[in-house]
Amino acid sequence: MLQALSPQKSLAVAACLQLNLVPDSIEKTTSISPRQIRRIKRNIAIYGSIRKPKVVKQGRRSKITDEMAKVQAFMILWR
Repeated sequence: MLQALSPQKSLAVAACLQLNLVPDSIEKTTSISPRQIRRIKRNIAIYGSIRKPKVVKQGRRSKITDEMAKVQAFMILWR
């Protein structure tokens, strides 16, 4: 399995893409595959960042529902 791209290299690719450099020259200077360069370019265009945001929330689900939180907030204000 390949290692994740370092933050320095991904920021260097993003800077080169903002300078409208050709992906071939970016590949030669940073030694990053063309597929990674295309992926970074696509993520910048769609999400505005180098990496796409996580979709799934991580961690345990809250035991308190939205209705319970509303009632709790109301009870605090009522006192």
